[in-house]
Amino acid sequence: MTEVNPESVPSTKPLDPPKKVKDPRLVEVGKRLAEIRQQVKAEKKAMTEENLKAEVRGKCMTEGDGGG
Repeated sequence: MTEVNPESVPSTKPLDPPKKVKDPRLVEVGKRLAEIRQQVKAEKKAMTEENLKAEVRGKCMTEGDGGG
């Protein structure tokens, strides 16, 4: 009869992947970048709405004075 070494028998229990440790500097930079992106998106939306209102009035803000 053969003896089985318990350490050599493969475990059927799946191993949990190790937890990833986040670098606090990268987390801070990511949050700052997200904040900047939100500000730019809000400014772009406001500019687009302003241009649409100007086009309805008959002039476009992106074209300058409207010719003259």
